[in-house]
Amino acid sequence: MKQTIITMLALVLVAGSVAIAGDSGISDPTITITKFTTRANLRDVCQEDISSLDTAVKATIDVVDTVQDQVAYLTVVGADAASAGTGTATIQVKDAAGNDLDEQVLVRTWVGQADDFGADALTDYSVSTGVEKQEVTTNAEYMAISDTNGVVVMAIDAGGADSVWVWAAIGGRIAASGEVVLTAP
Repeated sequence: MKQTIITMLALVLVAGSVAIAGDSGISDPTITITKFTTRANLRDVCQEDISSLDTAVKATIDVVDTVQDQVAYLTVVGADAASAGTGTATIQVKDAAGNDLDEQVLVRTWVGQADDFGADALTDYSVSTGVEKQEVTTNAEYMAISDTNGVVVMAIDAGGADSVWVWAAIGGRIAASGEVVLTAP
């Protein structure tokens, strides 16, 4: 990751100043140096600034590498099994850089029959990948521990064709699947 971000840094001449910008996924890493007026004297005038910037960029990258696994978020994807109102919800724990987090993580998940964050009991809503830690509401809400790949898969059975919404939370942040339409033949 360090090499990728350093490689992605670009030097751009902008109206008598140099903007050093990078697309590192960190809010806005643009730094503008305005100590020169011509391209010819850029190297002499800004060498000290460029050295300082290089040190600052490396320090920032080191911090990002250190904490990215500590800032986790979730993705939730619902899928219809096209069989009698059944489906699955796959919950993936990600790190701050968007990579799958290969750790076991405690996740709270629940299902509802309206887009209102309410837990509604279905015929079945249960952990099929990961470990059930606590059943909060039968067939509606669970605390689950992800597998070693940071994945929890929930089995969904609405008892027939229906629309459901699945939510999952980690550290107070809630991720939603959006509407999952379950069909029945």
